[in-house]
Amino acid sequence: MPGPDASPPPSQKDLETENERLRIDLAEAQQALQAIRNGEVDAVVVGGLGVEQIYTLKGADYAYRILIEEMNDAAIILLDDGTILFCNRYFSRLVDIPLEKIFGANIERFVFHRDRKKFKNLLKTRDERGEKREMRFTSADGTVTPMNLSMNAVTGGCGICIVATDLSKQRRIEEKLRAEYEITQKILLERNQELAAAERDLQNQNEELSATEEELRKNLDELKKAEAALTESESVLHSFFNSPGVMRGIVEVTADDDVQYIMNNADAATFAGLTPDTMKGRRGSESGESRDVLRVWVDHCAQSKRLGKPVTFEYRDGRGDKETWLSATISYLGSVQNGHPRFAYVAQDITKRRVMERELQSTAEKYSTLFNSTSDGVWINNLQGEIKEVNDAYCQMSGYPRDELLGRPVGMLEKGETSDEIIDHIKRILEQGGHDRFETRHRRKDGSMFDVEITALYLGQERKQIAMFGRNITDRKRAERQLQEYAASLKRSNEDLERFAYIASHDLQEPLRNVVSFSQLLARRYEGKLDPDADEFIGYIVEGGKRMQGLVSDLLEYSRINTRAMPSQPTDSEEVVDRVMQNLFFTIQESNATIETGSLPMVNVDPNQLGLVFQNLIANAIKFRRDEPPYIHISAEKSGFMWKFAVRDNGIGIDPAFHERIFEIFQRLHTRDKYPGTGVGLAIAKRIIERHGGNIWVESEMGRGSTFFFTLPT
Repeated sequence: MPGPDASPPPSQKDLETENERLRIDLAEAQQALQAIRNGEVDAVVVGGLGVEQIYTLKGADYAYRILIEEMNDAAIILLDDGTILFCNRYFSRLVDIPLEKIFGANIERFVFHRDRKKFKNLLKTRDERGEKREMRFTSADGTVTPMNLSMNAVTGGCGICIVATDLSKQRRIEEKLRAEYEITQKILLERNQELAAAERDLQNQNEELSATEEELRKNLDELKKAEAALTESESVLHSFFNSPGVMRGIVEVTADDDVQYIMNNADAATFAGLTPDTMKGRRGSESGESRDVLRVWVDHCAQSKRLGKPVTFEYRDGRGDKETWLSATISYLGSVQNGHPRFAYVAQDITKRRVMERELQSTAEKYSTLFNSTSDGVWINNLQGEIKEVNDAYCQMSGYPRDELLGRPVGMLEKGETSDEIIDHIKRILEQGGHDRFETRHRRKDGSMFDVEITALYLGQERKQIAMFGRNITDRKRAERQLQEYAASLKRSNEDLERFAYIASHDLQEPLRNVVSFSQLLARRYEGKLDPDADEFIGYIVEGGKRMQGLVSDLLEYSRINTRAMPSQPTDSEEVVDRVMQNLFFTIQESNATIETGSLPMVNVDPNQLGLVFQNLIANAIKFRRDEPPYIHISAEKSGFMWKFAVRDNGIGIDPAFHERIFEIFQRLHTRDKYPGTGVGLAIAKRIIERHGGNIWVESEMGRGSTFFFTLPT
């Protein structure tokens, strides 16, 4: 018997109402089931026993998901603060971290620490139209990989889409694409199984009819959320597919071996001179592709289908006269209803790389030719002093065949340095900028020695080797030793000659003075008392003695140029010329000469010797004059590191045949009765100028005056 709290039994009317409501719920459930079977619903939420399960159905993002998982690029979707919402397995493998540990992490964790600041700035300043930058990523084991980032805002403003291309793994792309393709096939199989399970579960739920109206309403809300998520996912995949910098698309191979474009991004269309809309459905032969290029595409498509993995190849585009090279990767997707096989492709313009490869090959050939054709010995050491390369010239120089040198320590050749000293020398070369030049001695295979001048050049961090350019200087060193011996002998001879000239001229002064004095006394006392011949002979004696006195005096002055010289000092050459003009005052007055000077510089010389040069040049200009009064102009100009002086006159001039002879000691061009002198003055001037590091020469023509030039260091 029911207790006081038992509910009254339902009436007939209540039962009919409840029955009607259940029939309505059943009809709605059957409609939802039919929609799922027709592919009109992408995901459903099923509740039961307090647990909700979401089943994703095969929807509109199918083609995009295949593309994103097959790409040989890393794909990442972030929030604006860098939190990772999604990434593909390529990125997981790149950083060597499982996907479940990546989702929700901040992307800066995987950016190389030196690039993080640059990456933060890129996130802050990115352009709506997309950015392309190069960044480095770090894997779990510390490996640093350079990546080319293509960044775009996700349509709808829900985050950032990044496509990162591994720049260091171009040649391993086929294997990675194959792995991604197998994973994609596995995912497709799993999803088909999930769809079948979801359909069975929904059928069971409909048969039970135990869900309440509130539960069905919740399921409907979840379906709407799934639809929104699907729309968002499609937007993300669309942004990824159209990210700039890489040509992407899907093609079919037709029965007549042509290629038909099914889907292409903007970069692919632009390359073909079309838009994505005008390119869709068009054949390759209709887009300007040559039959040769189409044959290449069709053959590699067949290869990808036969092997069941992606295929990468390079080819030259046949459109236009410009040389364009492309690298393409093709992956078989399956066949459509018309029987045509479909393929996803990724292509990049590699023209610059191919041109660079040709240039590198040409450079390598030139290097090899130069390496083996130079007459100098060339060998390349590593930083441990082992010979890694050697040219023919050094093999001939040392007497060793190449195979006996390669891999051997350079110490086996060195006489002047031990192996440890060679290593220390290599370290010094690196410390002083990577280059050095030195002389040493090497040992030939037969044991004989030869002198070698070596220029060392560090080849950089990549090779970590040092190029050694060796020149055999044995003959030069022998000549240098002989020259040093000759120079020492010549120096001794000059010193002996100077001492002899000084002693001879000094010791001759006293007897010459006696000869001249007594000859003059004899002439005064006995002139006219003896016969005319005696007077003439006495005149000859007096004249010869005076001439001998002049020669001895000039010779003594010539010998004192080096032995009695004062130290060089800053000297005002204008003051020197003024002092010389005072010394020659009476000579200038008697000849009615005019002397003009320009601006003359300060020079570092012996002031007395410079005065002697000017005195000889001015005195000669006055002595060797024409009938008109002498005119002398003195000037100076800077020429490189030298001052160039000029003493110009309007005298009788000098025959060009004697321009060098006049600077030799005791050389005269005129008789003594016409122009007196000893012929030593210009020789003294030449020796003084050369002692100060300069040169002296004359430019003149007969009857047109002379200009004497001399140079002194600035």
